Amino acid sequence: MPLLPFYCRINESLSCLLGIALESPSVIIYDQLESPVLWIEDTPDVSAQGRSLAIPVEYVLGVLEVKSTFSSSTMQDAIVHLKDLLPLMGGLDDTHERYKLHLPATFCCGLVFFDLNEEHQFSEAALAKLIPGVELRGFSGGIILRGQGQKKEATGKMLLCSSETPIESTIGKNKSSLLNGGTMQSEEGTDNRHVIAMLMWNEFHFSQFGFDLIARMQGTYEVGRISSFHGMGSSEWEQKQT
Repeated sequence: MPLLPFYCRINESLSCLLGIALESPSVIIYDQLESPVLWIEDTPDVSAQGRSLAIPVEYVLGVLEVKSTFSSSTMQDAIVHLKDLLPLMGGLDDTHERYKLHLPATFCCGLVFFDLNEEHQFSEAALAKLIPGVELRGFSGGIILRGQGQKKEATGKMLLCSSETPIESTIGKNKSSLLNGGTMQSEEGTDNRHVIAMLMWNEFHFSQFGFDLIARMQGTYEVGRISSFHGMGSSEWEQKQT
């Protein structure tokens, strides 16, 4: 996983973002050099990284919702938690605004799941729960770290796409398993565009997700461009070079 810039810090729970409470398992990345800490909720049973902090909203760079298992219910729960931030995404503050009310322009958010188990491998409904993410500013989709029964180490990358024409589902017992990747049936969106959610597996998706996250927070991310070539190879390619 690429290292975050030195000014970034990860905290598991920020107790207040202008009145919006975020609780574990949210992972919050904020600018530790510039941000004041308004207060700390400290207990002897919690590590320093896990303490609840109150940070002004303009210093929050990213939020990741982390769940153990990918399913329809956990996907919906994660999206609902991120939607708690919608009041802070409704606008952009002027750079000279003294009293800022919104998340910064480079704010990003996404989802992380540890496992996709075989019992959910044909759940198109779970993948479809990603669609409401279009309402979230800076939404980057998400990743699944492991797929049950997969022979090669790979990370699943979930993303939203759009099409001018409807797209048929590739997921189902007589079609394809999400453990191999797939595309849900498209839903009609705005401007006569059709929105789809996709899941793809590859070894480099873990590092790619990390570098894209950093690029988004730094304001250098470009759609269709690789944020960094570091970590874009594979174990098989590396073995062939030795």
